[in-house]
Amino acid sequence: MTGVIEEVRPLEGFVLEAVFTGGEIRHYDCRALIERYSAFRAMEQDPEIFLHPRIESGGYGVVWTDELDVASEEIWDNGMAVIR
Repeated sequence: MTGVIEEVRPLEGFVLEAVFTGGEIRHYDCRALIERYSAFRAMEQDPEIFLHPRIESGGYGVVWTDELDVASEEIWDNGMAVIR
């Protein structure tokens, strides 16, 4: 079940915390994106980029720049569930 992202915040170590509809929380390690896609290496070169994520219209992803985004499905499927 993939939900809509309602909140997002950057954590240390290029980890993104996403809160989905219904309150489910996932921690997604963006280092995999940095290693896999050259465009994401901009975050290593300028970590300030990572600190300013925005929720894509409709909550179906997270966006940093025109070139850097990640789908909510990716965060849901590959993020670690957080129990609080």
